[in-house]
Amino acid sequence: METDPIKLRLLMGSVWQSFEPHTLATRGVSSEIGYCVRLAILTLQRPGAIAGVKRRHLNLEKGLWWVHSENERSHQLHPLLPSSIELFGQLMELPVDRTSEAIFQNRRFPDKSVPAKKLTRIFAAVGKKFDLPRINFSGLRACARLLMLQSGIQTDDIDCVLGHRSRAPSEEERAVNGQHCLVKKRYIMMQWEFTLNEIIQAQDSIAIENPFPAS
Repeated sequence: METDPIKLRLLMGSVWQSFEPHTLATRGVSSEIGYCVRLAILTLQRPGAIAGVKRRHLNLEKGLWWVHSENERSHQLHPLLPSSIELFGQLMELPVDRTSEAIFQNRRFPDKSVPAKKLTRIFAAVGKKFDLPRINFSGLRACARLLMLQSGIQTDDIDCVLGHRSRAPSEEERAVNGQHCLVKKRYIMMQWEFTLNEIIQAQDSIAIENPFPAS
């Protein structure tokens, strides 16, 4: 994995720009993959959780997402910042089957979610089309982790958001007030969004030719 701060920022900024939903639609690519990739960058969640998100999992008024694993056997509460809330709101307004609980709907079975593997394949195909360096959803999370470390966020705090654990939580940890954990996550996500906004603004202001063109 690349560790040079400038190259990491260029990569993340290029992926963000290339997957602008409305721009993708004008190029004959479904805007849904744009929403998916941008939500992956903003929320740092795995593709299975993003692909399987249901309307009942979201409380946009309170900025909360009850994140479920792909098989729905585990779940955790995740804070949503205004940028993520806006993207989810736009997704819910897309011309799809509004009676379905699925946000990313399976085209053949609208009441079911699109498989995460399909989103992963589309992500790779669009990235290749736009001449982006090869990177998958896991690579995006790894890239974000390095950027967060470089911005001064502590390892334990990053792993709290990413869901990484070196061991199972103790009984004492399970008893910790859930609200405290949520506040901590929200604070960390605010730090990440600040870093991401810096990257996006820098990318927008680059006067030289983008090294990873989106066309």
